[in-house]
Amino acid sequence: VWADISADMIINLFKKCGILHGIETKSEEQIVILVDDKENYPIIYIENLS
Repeated sequence: VWADISADMIINLFKKCGILHGIETKSEEQIVILVDDKENYPIIYIENLS
């Protein structure tokens, strides 16, 4: 399912929830978000469509 949302919106959501651990930009097309779930850091890949 493709949602019409930007990577910035997702990052801001994680910030508001207090679970954002870090952000790494792997390339122009891909942003990696590290989410802090207290156990480990699952990695969420976001294709940067902007």
